Amino acid sequence: MDVMIAEQPERIELCSSCGGPAWERDSRNHRRRHTDCWARTLAQRNDLAAQIDRLAKWIIENVPGEPSQSEGAIDTAIRLLGRR
Repeated sequence: MDVMIAEQPERIELCSSCGGPAWERDSRNHRRRHTDCWARTLAQRNDLAAQIDRLAKWIIENVPGEPSQSEGAIDTAIRLLGRR
């Protein structure tokens, strides 16, 4: 009986920043992927900052006596939820 051994796929080195093929690092497409990734990261960061600001404003307006400690909006929310 003949046994066929599957060939192992060639291992491709990937860019640690964008996940694209490392051999493509100097190409225009590779740089564009990094630019797009950075733009998405900034947009997510700005969205997260806006959500935290909304949370802080809501706590101040709707929870009597808060903020009662020197902590950020997220830590305050965790503390308040822990009371329940």
